[in-house]
Amino acid sequence: MTSRYAIAVLPFTNMSPDRENEYFSDGISEEILNALSRIEGLQVTARTSSFAFRNMNMDVREIGRKLDVSLVLEGSIRKSGNTVRITAQLVKTSDGYHRWSETWDRELRDIFIIQDEIASSIAERINKDLVPERKAGAGQSLESLDALDHYLRANYLLHTWDFSQGKNMIAGFEKALEIDPHFTRAYVGMCHCYTWLGSTGHIHPEEALRKVEHNIGKILSLDPGAADVYELIAGKNFWIEWDVGLALQNIERALELKPSFSDALSSRGLFLAAAGRVEEALDNLFRAQRLNPLSDQVNYTIGLIYNFTGEHQKSLEYIERNIEISPGWDAQYLARLESLCSLERYEEALEVIRMVEGNPDSPLSAVQMKAWYHASRGEAREAITLATMLEKELEMEPVKSAPSFYFLGSIFMLLENYQRALEFL
Repeated sequence: MTSRYAIAVLPFTNMSPDRENEYFSDGISEEILNALSRIEGLQVTARTSSFAFRNMNMDVREIGRKLDVSLVLEGSIRKSGNTVRITAQLVKTSDGYHRWSETWDRELRDIFIIQDEIASSIAERINKDLVPERKAGAGQSLESLDALDHYLRANYLLHTWDFSQGKNMIAGFEKALEIDPHFTRAYVGMCHCYTWLGSTGHIHPEEALRKVEHNIGKILSLDPGAADVYELIAGKNFWIEWDVGLALQNIERALELKPSFSDALSSRGLFLAAAGRVEEALDNLFRAQRLNPLSDQVNYTIGLIYNFTGEHQKSLEYIERNIEISPGWDAQYLARLESLCSLERYEEALEVIRMVEGNPDSPLSAVQMKAWYHASRGEAREAITLATMLEKELEMEPVKSAPSFYFLGSIFMLLENYQRALEFL
């Protein structure tokens, strides 16, 4: 049953004369979404899922059904010089009728004050008990409109997840901070950039870690109550320091500050799985999925956990669902290969390998996938020959190949050569 406190924020329509101002309307829509996410008792759909309906001429009742929400916030933004007009409308998904609407005409420097006013107005109309207390330092006027512009442009690029724009993202956040060194959101953006680029090998992991730690320190000095910083610290605890207990402590703090934080719920699920608390892990991931049903990350993680617990059919169902949502995410084809081999559906596994071989733009290694395939079938000679080839490939560029080292270890685990497996894991 859909909760009457479940809401999705659709990307507000850009009504500015300059059609390229979409980065601005998207950024402000996300800020309103984040303000709502901090209100305890509200279930706020994450950006990934709600923004998937951009430019779709879809009935709000259908959107409500797909996202399992009872309310949708939609609206428009018109930016003109140093002023902004925001119109917001709260719509019931049961019948499509407007429940509330309001318009704000303000100076652009007050944009973060407006977002908190919108969030409070919506909470009050849903249930007066949900109205948030004003947080010290929240909703302050901006020191510089130029800093805001650089930040919103960089954040817009970040959400394209386009590696070719990595330098432009960082340059945009850096420019915002050069103008306004107290702009906490820009430090958060820098952390996300360096975490993403470092974990994917586009920046050396040690350099990325130094940058992330520096920016985390800045955030904590400016706003120790920012939920995002505790999620970032938890990620560092888990991925770099391998301190699962400390990671769980920090992710709990993030969720205290921002209850509808689907990324934090997903991370807590992953951390709990690493601690062997599988049922709790899945419970958190299903809650994250409730807030972000179209998230490829959440579905992928659920599929991985089912694979680790030996429930390969369930794993395959989630991975295949994820491929429908995000067919361009390459890592999930490795997960699909694993599940198919575990289910002894070898002909389908070969089809996955052929698909990779037929795509010259795929970053996946067909050698790696074939080695897994043969190891799964117990064909040691073929698997070891391919694993040796893969090992030589990895020696040429080890920084970008951490997932493949894991795969090599797993291949030798399948062959029950545990000593060799430990060399790679």
